[in-house]
Amino acid sequence: MAKKAMDEDSADRSDQRFVRQLATTFHVETLFRRIYTDSAYWLVQEEVRKFCYTTSEASKIITCDTGTIIEYIFEDRKWIKPKNSRAAEIPTEYRVKYVVTYHTSTHDIYCQCKGFECRGIMCRHIIKVYDMNGIREDIIPERFIMRRGWKDIPRKHTRVKVPYHDPSKTEDVVIYDSMMRDLESICSKASAYQESMLVMTELMSLMDIWVDEVSVMVKQKRLKDAQAESATNDNVFATPSSVANDKADVATPSIAEQGSCDVGSFSGAEFIKDPPIPKRKAHRETSKRFLSCTEPESKKIAARNLYNELK
Repeated sequence: MAKKAMDEDSADRSDQRFVRQLATTFHVETLFRRIYTDSAYWLVQEEVRKFCYTTSEASKIITCDTGTIIEYIFEDRKWIKPKNSRAAEIPTEYRVKYVVTYHTSTHDIYCQCKGFECRGIMCRHIIKVYDMNGIREDIIPERFIMRRGWKDIPRKHTRVKVPYHDPSKTEDVVIYDSMMRDLESICSKASAYQESMLVMTELMSLMDIWVDEVSVMVKQKRLKDAQAESATNDNVFATPSSVANDKADVATPSIAEQGSCDVGSFSGAEFIKDPPIPKRKAHRETSKRFLSCTEPESKKIAARNLYNELK
């Protein structure tokens, strides 16, 4: 859990600093680079690069009551991932045909490869159809933009306090890390212009003076609380004598009686017997053992005769 949280924090920081370059001029790719995280946008770029192996064969226009529907037929290669390999998918020589249905009125689209339904990333066939029809960023349906890939989506699981059993994650370290994250984003914005940098420098000097004043006030308050607590602890009350007043008068045995095992030496004492010991289960006699199948027959007969004589 600790490694997962640290990886997410580092990924969020890298998304704020670095932006991956565009592979094409498709409006869809520009939209996803602005909205998605770097890891999600990398998957979109992989689909854009794979479109180089795709060819458009034909299209058919169908007119209906809801509007005009255009069917595109794309011929694509079969992509596979080598077994027991961390390499990316590679194309093969096998050809596959996919039908893409596009509604001109609603700008909704459906691809027969079902890449979006399986992975949550818009497939290369849909991206090409949107580019062929000149669909811009603000017209793309919202169902193709998955919230799990957004940069500014609030991750609620990161706000839950989970102990990672790390001694370095003390309260002081956690507070310092949280302040550094806030100051890092502010300094990143202020470093863009000279004027904002000067404003940030003046505010930092004022913050330094203010923090010193608050620190002195907190130290004085804690010192007064400690002195008041020590004064309260000085008034230690002794054990009241009434605690021992209710004890029963028990006669202490004499020196001669101490260590004696005589029951009558203790007047008024009751003799307590030991708890009864449960009887053990009788063990089987050695003469009644069961003979194994590996012993010779004569030995079995001799053992049986001996048993009958003893009986």
